[in-house]
Amino acid sequence: MESEKTFFGNEKLEYGQIILGHIKEILRISRFGLFNPEICVRYQTAILVLADALYNYYDDEMKKSEQEFKRCSKLPKYNNSFGHYRELFRALMGLLQRNNYLKSAVYGEDKDELAQEGGEDD
Repeated sequence: MESEKTFFGNEKLEYGQIILGHIKEILRISRFGLFNPEICVRYQTAILVLADALYNYYDDEMKKSEQEFKRCSKLPKYNNSFGHYRELFRALMGLLQRNNYLKSAVYGEDKDELAQEGGEDD
C-alpha cells in the first residue's frame, strides 16, 4: 500500500494505520458519554467518515447494511440515534473482519500471505 505523508512531519502512515487510528478515535469518543449531544454528533460523524473511507472496499453484505442504514435513517425513531450509528459501526467492523483487514493492517500481511499461512500444515 502506498504511504501517506502526514502534516506532522516526515512520518509516513499506511492506509491501514489511518483506518485503525480512526477506529481508535471512534472507540475513544464512545467512552465519553454518548448522552451528551455534542459528543453524540462527533461519534456519528466519525462513523460516517469511516464508512466513506471504506466505501471502495464494500462487499455485498456491507452494501445491504448501508442500504438498511439509509432506509432507517428516514424514520424518526432511528434518525440520529446512537444505536442506529452503532449498527453501522458494527457492520463496518464486520466488513474489516471478513477481509482480514485488521490483521493485515496490524501485521503488514496481505491476503496472499494470509492464504498461504492458512494452507500450511504444522
